Amino acid sequence: GKLRRASDRDVHEDSKDSTLPIARDILEALVEHPTKPPWYIDLLNLNLNNDDREVARARIRGYLAAYDRDGTRITRNLDLGPSRPATTEEESAR
Repeated sequence: GKLRRASDRDVHEDSKDSTLPIARDILEALVEHPTKPPWYIDLLNLNLNNDDREVARARIRGYLAAYDRDGTRITRNLDLGPSRPATTEEESAR
């Protein structure tokens, strides 16, 4: 709430309804998920150019599922195209 009330100088008005909620979803997932992946930056990278909250949530779920399954890190930005064949979780995160 405090960030949403902040002036445009401190928090850009456009981000209050796009990237700010995504950042909150990332933090909530990291705090609430039973397995704590040590690389929160991966979740930021997955959503670097994304401002669709549902896409972000799918990417977060896909990342956590891959990490839980076998420790896989998804480190690339999914909007830039695959550098290797995508896993099922990555495809569902798109």
